[in-house]
Amino acid sequence: MKKILLIILISLSIAVLGIAVLFTCWLFSDEDFAPVQNIRYDIEEEIEGNIFVISEIEKETDDIAKKYSKDVTLCSAQYKFFDKNEGEAVLEYGYSDMSTGYTTIVEIYIDIATKKTTCVNYKYGITKNLGYHGEGDTEIENKNSDAQQIYLEEREKSDVYSDAEYATVDFYHWGVDVHFLDENNRWLK
Repeated sequence: MKKILLIILISLSIAVLGIAVLFTCWLFSDEDFAPVQNIRYDIEEEIEGNIFVISEIEKETDDIAKKYSKDVTLCSAQYKFFDKNEGEAVLEYGYSDMSTGYTTIVEIYIDIATKKTTCVNYKYGITKNLGYHGEGDTEIENKNSDAQQIYLEEREKSDVYSDAEYATVDFYHWGVDVHFLDENNRWLK
């Protein structure tokens, strides 16, 4: 009787362990731990157009982005202002291959004061692991808007500007967002 009870307990333990392993495999897929290729290229190219108007620099930045991946399109832009003439612009180009679930992102960093690129960040990996802002073939709204003007107008209206370390003007396919942030990168507005 003790032998049968011991065999039953061992069998149950093995079954519970098997179920736990299957559940863990189901909960955490390989995609969750898939590597992301992230390569930074230091480059310095002067931008000729008005740095604050996306439509005026898009052709130049398209040419830069296409050197790293021919399929990418402009999907977002962020201007980070420390003051009126100091900060950086980050233009994000992306492409998602829906058949494979993989995405390519090319981020171009531009120094606002010098109007020169500082680096390109190339990323490739599973879409959900990259934080991609693209939404298919959508275009950025308000490409003809002046990011610096938007920043200055919002700064004038803001009651939190004096507490801000910096501000961002973000362009997406749904419109423009402006945020003032503190030294801990928390939104004040």
